[in-house]
Amino acid sequence: MTDGSVRGARRAGRLTLCCAAVLAAGAAVASAAVGAGRTDRLEGAPYYKRYQKNVPGGAVVTLPVSLLPGASEDVGGLGRPQALRLLLEALNRHLATLEWARPLDGALPEDGAPRVYVGSADGEHAPAAAAMELGGPDERAPMVIHLQYPSKAWRQAAAAVLADQGAQGAIVVTLGFSELSKSYKGTFKKRVVLGTGHEVDIRFFSAELEPVHVLILTGALVDLEAKVVRAGAEGILSEDTPFWAQSIGAQKEIDTDMVLRLLEQERREDLPGHPLTWQVALENLVAQLLGDHSRVIQ
Repeated sequence: MTDGSVRGARRAGRLTLCCAAVLAAGAAVASAAVGAGRTDRLEGAPYYKRYQKNVPGGAVVTLPVSLLPGASEDVGGLGRPQALRLLLEALNRHLATLEWARPLDGALPEDGAPRVYVGSADGEHAPAAAAMELGGPDERAPMVIHLQYPSKAWRQAAAAVLADQGAQGAIVVTLGFSELSKSYKGTFKKRVVLGTGHEVDIRFFSAELEPVHVLILTGALVDLEAKVVRAGAEGILSEDTPFWAQSIGAQKEIDTDMVLRLLEQERREDLPGHPLTWQVALENLVAQLLGDHSRVIQ
């Protein structure tokens, strides 16, 4: 099977899922624990979108970073969930050290919280609704942001907690996997843009239309009524699949060793002081969601 036929078959399947989702949407939204959602195209990095005009003017609290559903699956039985939990603990420790990002004093349920997908509309982790943004099998899939609104129960719980703590808003952060589209860097190079001021070169002999597997932080800022004001993402780490594997529809994923190296070894060599890559991604996500460009690292 050729690269084009694999991609075409996958897109056809996504369109079928999307149609089924649309037909079932009315009943699902009425009965599900999660809210409805919307999908928008992204023109490029930074990968953010505003949904409300008014940004919280007072104190904003941060919720503990959580894993996206499905991120804890153990690929190949090699212990990746354990490595991700170590990274999750490190993310939350670092988040607590940011003087300009006050942690929530308490807890909110993860079920029903806003969820964000940023990535290729043709990615394996893309929601079914993203298929509506796809063109033909020989066209590069656009980058999209899909926001799943918080459920009514979560909004009510969040609004009560925020009011009790005198906060005007909250930031929800999640760790998971996605796929980002490739682009050219000059004539003879290819790259993937992971986020704010962060791009990584990838092998030139790589299927141009196939996205790159990434470990990513996504987040949403909600106001006092727990309505989403802004959402977006920062990629942390990428892994491209060799051309021969892409030609048969296979994909190389980020493995346990890569996550463990990320904890202490992967650094942004392009930045002063060479900070850890995951720390930069977390700080940039929070700063971008707050609209505090003075704290963006790039």
